[in-house]
Amino acid sequence: MVKNKTLVYFFLTLLAIIWGTSFILIKKGLVSFSPIQLASLRLTFAGIVLFPLFIRDLKKINKKNIPTFVVVAIFGNLIPYFLFAYAETKMDSSIVGALNGLTPFFTFIISYFVFKSGSTTRQVIGIIIGLFGAVWLVTDGDLFTLSNMDPRYSLMVVGACICYAITVNTIKAKLGDVSPILAASFPLVIAMFIALPVALFTGVFEVLKVDENAMGSLGYIVILGVIGTAIAIVLFNRLIQLTSAVTAASVTYLIPVVAFFWGWADGEDMVWQNIVALVFILSGVYLVKNK
Repeated sequence: MVKNKTLVYFFLTLLAIIWGTSFILIKKGLVSFSPIQLASLRLTFAGIVLFPLFIRDLKKINKKNIPTFVVVAIFGNLIPYFLFAYAETKMDSSIVGALNGLTPFFTFIISYFVFKSGSTTRQVIGIIIGLFGAVWLVTDGDLFTLSNMDPRYSLMVVGACICYAITVNTIKAKLGDVSPILAASFPLVIAMFIALPVALFTGVFEVLKVDENAMGSLGYIVILGVIGTAIAIVLFNRLIQLTSAVTAASVTYLIPVVAFFWGWADGEDMVWQNIVALVFILSGVYLVKNK
């Protein structure tokens, strides 16, 4: 049962704008930094922002929730951020953003098989339609090229979507009574302590010294870490508490639209096949979300 529909729709729209923009920020950050540097810097800045709040709420931590926080840190932050960064070295930011629309499918599948939620024929049809749209998107409408493609980078995005699905269901099931700030700050602080040494030992300072574009790229990564990660995750955790895991994951309705807009504004190719594929994905998500 949705507790406050107006607030839910506000969070969905705001998060769609923030996360839809994150894919173009990743692209801009990759101008100077490697994927591993970008992801580790993103996590570092996000962790730094939330660290004071983590310290403030340290006494509120229930020891039984610590394993859950670790799961969220790994599957909600560490793995997907690195996967998205590597994927965008070979794929347009708009395509990656559109493929991110598969998150509700995996959220529903995990919710059904792991957390034993109900399902309908309509939702199964939605999964099939959405997956078809994803394949269409990756192949630009030429499904016969699928056998000749290097699937690794598309699978990275799919893997990130699965990680997000695990995270959403875990937060809903295990952290429903934890404040959104603590549920965001603890995992990100864990991730920060792993990511910071990675950033330092992969030559971030050397890049800043020799690359004249590095400060601009770093600025995009700061925005990505502070707004696109720290603030967005707090908002998303609150959204999960207000509604169901699958409904919260449906923020990806609008993320591809925002990602496509930024990709088009940045000069990325936009063909009619992309639009058709996006319609399939969003239609499938709609069917999965609504019983």
